[in-house]
Amino acid sequence: MSRRIGVVLLVVVALVAVGPKPARAADATVATWIRPVSGAVVRPFDPPVSRFGAGHLGVDLAAPHGTPVRAAGPGVVSFAGRVARSLHVVVAHAGNLRTSYSFLSTITVHRGDTVHAGQVVGTTGARDGIHDGTVLHFALRAGDTYVDPMALFRAIDLPSVVHLAPTSEPPHAVDWRQERGGLLAGLRRDFGSVVHAVGRGAAAAGSGVARAGRAVVKAALKEAAREQPLLAAVVRGTGRYLSQHCDAHAPPANGEGGSGHRLMLVAGIDSSLTGSKNSLGLPTDKLGYTADEVTNFSYAKDGGDYVAADTEGPLVTAARRLADQLRALQRREPGREVDLLAHSQGGVVVEVFLTQIYKSGDPSYPPIGTVVTLSSPLQGDPIATAVAKAERVPADRALLSVAETAQSSVHRVMPPHDAPAVRDLASNSPLMRKLRKSRLPFGIQLTAITASTDWIVPATAATRPGARRATVTPHSFMAHTAILTDRDALQDIRAALEGRPLPCRSLVHEVGGEVVSTSISEIEGGRGQRLLSQP
Repeated sequence: MSRRIGVVLLVVVALVAVGPKPARAADATVATWIRPVSGAVVRPFDPPVSRFGAGHLGVDLAAPHGTPVRAAGPGVVSFAGRVARSLHVVVAHAGNLRTSYSFLSTITVHRGDTVHAGQVVGTTGARDGIHDGTVLHFALRAGDTYVDPMALFRAIDLPSVVHLAPTSEPPHAVDWRQERGGLLAGLRRDFGSVVHAVGRGAAAAGSGVARAGRAVVKAALKEAAREQPLLAAVVRGTGRYLSQHCDAHAPPANGEGGSGHRLMLVAGIDSSLTGSKNSLGLPTDKLGYTADEVTNFSYAKDGGDYVAADTEGPLVTAARRLADQLRALQRREPGREVDLLAHSQGGVVVEVFLTQIYKSGDPSYPPIGTVVTLSSPLQGDPIATAVAKAERVPADRALLSVAETAQSSVHRVMPPHDAPAVRDLASNSPLMRKLRKSRLPFGIQLTAITASTDWIVPATAATRPGARRATVTPHSFMAHTAILTDRDALQDIRAALEGRPLPCRSLVHEVGGEVVSTSISEIEGGRGQRLLSQP
């Protein structure tokens, strides 16, 4: 031990004598630490006063949206991905030190990469309930303990250098789950401090009055939406345009970029699978995936080829099969992230899996990357809802049977009205009621891409609370399937895959999309006469 300390002392003395030198990733003891961004500290390190108390386990550094974020020292990327709906990077350094860079708008490194001091790992700009997109949250852990990261940039403190950076410990990237857990621990403390502050302020101002006021406003807006749905649509579209945090220079889906993850495609009702060819038709090559990175979800019990009838079973059964097939991917490629892209009913299958089956701490599943749904009836399908109502009336039920018999002799355009999947998709089904009460797992970000002219699944039914929503307008009568190849939809998918803000859309686009989709929903809901009578 005395010999090791002596070696470290000699290294430190040499550093002080000759000044800093370039460092290799495996030798942090001779590294010169640099600030990840040049901005001032706008919120300092604030450790909790008790073990479970609130605090700020890092510093917030001023950094306008899009500022390059640089590694503070040489090391190995031990985490690069999404936690708590934001992008984060963790770099492991010599001496069991780890720096983390949080609330990024983009990431430019991957887990396992070796980086040097000053190498760009991402850009700033993400927002959450605490951060407004103009800061970088920078943190430092010694082992599992958060310490003040600004100590890295102060004058050399000989005892702390000897303690924190022994020459015998090179950078070591621990399991991604441990890094994710460490990030979550710090973020929870950060969130807790805001909750405590807001709680104290609310108590002083009279939180009961504030809650009552919000309830009145919410009720008034709900009543206005019932009485004047088109006016409410204009208000919603304008609000979305004014509040959007978007990318005005989003790149197109041209085969470049992407997430680098594996992809699981989940098709909808009446789809089929033969070999590796899925009837979905999504051009995955334009999204940056190679053919060997794409896996098609199978509705079949054995996970092989399936026909349209296989898609008509209970959606919970399909979600369990999705779980089994994701576990198979984890066994083949342990630790590789999997993106989920789903169309129509497939999005509900993914929603059931995430909210009713998936456990984020279960190591049998692969890490879940980006989740995107396309025209998926996450709020229930209007056609299935109408069928459910018709089934309760004998005469209407007979008409449904006649229609199904007539179509089977020519061309099948709709599944049987009594199929379990159709019943599950009705907006008032037990499954849909359960999904409305369920939350997505912590750290899972769902992007719902909807089509304003989709008359099969109106845009108003194709999203859910907590999801990012993008609306496109495919130039086709069958917008429900045309969304799969729509240029704007593919651009939105690329942005989601790369952790970017969604592309900016014009005021006309946002308002027009809301008005058209609301009109379709009102007409399909049997309220067309009232809609047409509006001034």
